Amino acid sequence: MDERLQLETAVDAAQISLVQRVRIKATTQPGNIDHHFEFDYMGSSEFEWGALPAALRAMRSTKLELAHIEVTGQTCWYVGPDKELDAAYVLFADQLKPASERRRLRELSYLHESYFPEAPPVSARKRKKPAFALRRDFDGWWAIEATFILFRQREHAQIWLDALERGRKS
Repeated sequence: MDERLQLETAVDAAQISLVQRVRIKATTQPGNIDHHFEFDYMGSSEFEWGALPAALRAMRSTKLELAHIEVTGQTCWYVGPDKELDAAYVLFADQLKPASERRRLRELSYLHESYFPEAPPVSARKRKKPAFALRRDFDGWWAIEATFILFRQREHAQIWLDALERGRKS
């Protein structure tokens, strides 16, 4: 068993239940977070009552690292403090699993479905009916209760860091 997965009881990954799904916008001009990223409607009141601005303030006030995480051949890029890297690894490893094997978050992360687009939609597996058209291709996952975000591509992680830095200066 991977050493980091054994750390699950020693980190706060099990406490993370609010994960904001993120998509990158097609823009090349410098700007803030909202200029470069869109946030999927999550449907829970926790996301609507100031959780995102508070999480953004926390990220801006923290020294952030850019790190590479790899689990079973799948890669993501971590932006967050060094102390939360293990929690991010555990969350990534857990959410890469098929729906029946992963921990349930407050809202679906669709991380597995974004990495494995051939997987049937979660709603189709439950209802055994054709699923409605749902975009499940996300670029990032922001752990709102922690101070980190995961991206599928390094370039997106760097754009996030750069936009955060511009926000610190304004």
